Amino acid sequence: MDNLDMVWILVCYPVEFEKNIEDTWSWKYVGEGKGKTTPINVSRSIYFAELYNKVKEVLNVDSSLYEMEMACLVPEMSKAPAAPTVIDCDNNVKWFISICKETYLCVSLSKKNAEESGEHFGNTNIEE
Repeated sequence: MDNLDMVWILVCYPVEFEKNIEDTWSWKYVGEGKGKTTPINVSRSIYFAELYNKVKEVLNVDSSLYEMEMACLVPEMSKAPAAPTVIDCDNNVKWFISICKETYLCVSLSKKNAEESGEHFGNTNIEE
């Protein structure tokens, strides 16, 4: 595959999004230890399932233990109250690839059955 068909994505994990006092959104690293950022190189024509599986593999996420969610903040709207965009379908992946040089792919992890344990490592479900 030609280099022009590939794109680098910076993946930050584990993160959680929060709404600030100024009514804008930001993300921060969460969980035990420090967060990490890792680059991955993917095809510009990648589909959601492929991206999801590649991120899961690179981060070594055990899907029997954790739920994984991918999202990003819209760069031009960092001063607006636009909530994070969840990357959960092919259309959203295509859009993210078009702006990936301007923002990060943020990955939230939550333990399966976290409702019972109360343990979370980030999510985009903000209670108001």
